Amino acid sequence: MSLKNKKQKEMLLKDIYSLSILIRKLSLYCGFISKSKSLDYKYIKSIINTLKIYIEKIEKNL
Repeated sequence: MSLKNKKQKEMLLKDIYSLSILIRKLSLYCGFISKSKSLDYKYIKSIINTLKIYIEKIEKNL
C-alpha cells in the first residue's frame, strides 16, 4: 500500500468515526430534549451542517 493510500485510509477512518460520534450526539440530544418539546434548532442545524461536511470529506476520499 502506498503512503498516499495509507494516509487517505487513515483520513477516511477518522472522518467516519467523527461522523458516527456526531450522529450519536444528535440522536441523544433529540431524544432527550424532544420530551420537553423545546429543541434548539440552531444547535441541531449546526450539527447537521457539520455532518454534511464529514460526508463530503468521506465521499472525496472514496
